[in-house]
Amino acid sequence: MLALPALLVVSESVDNIVDSFRDSKTCIDFVAWTSPGRCGAGGRAVDDVNSAGGGATSGAEGRRIAYAAMRQAIAAGDLMPAQRLVEQDLADAYGVTRSSIRAALLRLSSEGLVERVPNRGSRVRVVTVEEAVDITEVPMQLEGLLAAKAAGRVTPETAAELRSIGTAMEAAVAAGDAPAYSRLNIRLHQAIRDLGHQPVAAELLDRLNGQLVRQRFRLSQREGRPRTSLGEHLEIIDAVASGDPDRAAAAMHTHLRSVLAALETTHRGHL
Repeated sequence: MLALPALLVVSESVDNIVDSFRDSKTCIDFVAWTSPGRCGAGGRAVDDVNSAGGGATSGAEGRRIAYAAMRQAIAAGDLMPAQRLVEQDLADAYGVTRSSIRAALLRLSSEGLVERVPNRGSRVRVVTVEEAVDITEVPMQLEGLLAAKAAGRVTPETAAELRSIGTAMEAAVAAGDAPAYSRLNIRLHQAIRDLGHQPVAAELLDRLNGQLVRQRFRLSQREGRPRTSLGEHLEIIDAVASGDPDRAAAAMHTHLRSVLAALETTHRGHL
C-alpha cells in the first residue's frame, strides 16, 4: 500500500515547530550560513548569532538552517535514500544544535522525506518509481484546479508577469542553462498557485510535492528535458494569461502527464 505520510495528521509538536518558522522574523536565507552577512528580508545575519555565542546556531534560526540544508541535500542526492541520519554528525556539518536537527527531522518526516526507524533513529525515506508515479497523480488534479482558477482571476499585470517567465524560460533553454530553467519552472508553478488562490489545494500540493523533491530535481537535470517541457509550459502560460480556465486545466494536465511518463521511464527501483 502506498504510504502518504505527509497527508497524515501532524503531531502538535510539529505544528508548533512549523508555526515558529512562520512567525520568526529572523534570517531565513539558507545561504546565510555559507555566505556570512547574507540574509533574507527582515532578519539579521546568521554569522552574527554564531559569533555572539561562539557556538552552534540554535532556536528558530537553527531550525530553519537545518531544515533548508537537509532538504536541499536530499534533493541533490548528497543525502542518499536509506542513508542513516546521525543527529550529531548533521549538527556538526551545518553548525547548528542537535535540537535544531531534531526539529528539522520532525518536519521532514511530516513531509515524507525522512522516516523514523524503531531503535535506529532517522533515515532518508526511500521512494520507489512506482510510488513517485502514484504520488504525482494526485497533484495533477490539484494543479489543474489551480490553473483553472488562475485563468479566472488573471489581470493584465499578472498575465504580463507569466509571459515574462515564459520568455525567460525560452532564453534558458536556448542557452542550455538547466539550473536556471529549473528555477523558472518552480517560479511559474508558484505564480500560478498564488494567482489561483485556493489555500487548501496549495497546502495539499506542498505536502505531496515535498515527497518528490529528489525526483523532480533529478528529472530537471535530465538531458533534453527542459526543451521537452518548454512547449508545455508556454501553453499553460498562454491559456492562463488568455483567461481560459478549461484550456488552462487541460494544459496543466498535459504537462503533468508528460512528467508522469518521464518518471515511468526512469530506472525501476528506488529514486
